[in-house]
Amino acid sequence: MADEDVAHGDECQLGATGPTGATGPQDEPGATGPTGPAGATGATGATGATGATGPSGGATGPTGPTGPTGTQGEPGTPGATGATGATGATACNDVDAYNFNDEAESQIKGVLNNGVTSVGFRNTRNGFTPYTWYNLTDPVVHPDYPTNACSVSVADVDAEPLDTGFSTLISIQVLTTTGEVWETLCSPLAGSQGLSALDCHGGTDPRTGPWVQRTNPTPGDSPG
Repeated sequence: MADEDVAHGDECQLGATGPTGATGPQDEPGATGPTGPAGATGATGATGATGATGPSGGATGPTGPTGPTGTQGEPGTPGATGATGATGATACNDVDAYNFNDEAESQIKGVLNNGVTSVGFRNTRNGFTPYTWYNLTDPVVHPDYPTNACSVSVADVDAEPLDTGFSTLISIQVLTTTGEVWETLCSPLAGSQGLSALDCHGGTDPRTGPWVQRTNPTPGDSPG
């Protein structure tokens, strides 16, 4: 019987597949799985644009106090000696005097002080009167005065008498630093007690006033 059933089974054929059944109801969600590993770092983004400049800072503060003086430095090397300066002018001073007209009633004096020559007189008959002085360097009334005069002398010199009361003139001579001799003349005017004045600018005698260069002494002059 069994063999018969098998034989019959081999002879059976499968039918067509039936339609899919309806989807069953959804089950509850399962538990969340573990966090996956971190992904790789992305590429650096492009640099953003520069922002606008911020406002300036506040006002400048006041100047601070001066600091203490520093330590004095070492002395510097001495400088070179300067050139020798020019020789200064020679300060010449001299004086000369004599008794006028050999009567000892008046005294004549010549003075040279730092290049300025003056002549003066005083009367001595009844005591000494103050000196009356005359500056002989004014170029207006005493032209050609040698500005390098360095010594002075005074003396009487015989002259053609004029209406002055005397037959002499007063000679004032100077010697310069270069060896020149210069002379000017003054005319004495008589007074009741000796001299009353000196005319040294041509008021009474045209020979007075200007300075005149005289012959200079030179080496080799004849011995006296």
